[in-house]
Amino acid sequence: MKAAAIGQNSSWNELKKLVLSNTDIGDAGGVAIGKNTCWKNLEELNLDTNKFGPQGIVSIASNVTWSRLKKFVLTLNNIGDEGGEAIGEIALGTNLSHLSSICVR
Repeated sequence: MKAAAIGQNSSWNELKKLVLSNTDIGDAGGVAIGKNTCWKNLEELNLDTNKFGPQGIVSIASNVTWSRLKKFVLTLNNIGDEGGEAIGEIALGTNLSHLSSICVR
């Protein structure tokens, strides 16, 4: 799975923007990306149209490494109530003080 390889990537230490829109990586891909702990400089994460359900969104939302995240795009995913709650916790989280935009439709 490509998303698992991306999620396990430890060489992109300076990565600031990751756009994986319309790749249909699903919950398994979301979980893999959510586990990454190397992208400490990540400012923008665009994962729209990937068929995420609550499991993928919760994993991504639980990542505490991305403290510089400013823009988080999850448009056209099936996040459900559990995913919505996880996103709400991101918005209220003190570790994401730079976050200025969350896009969910």
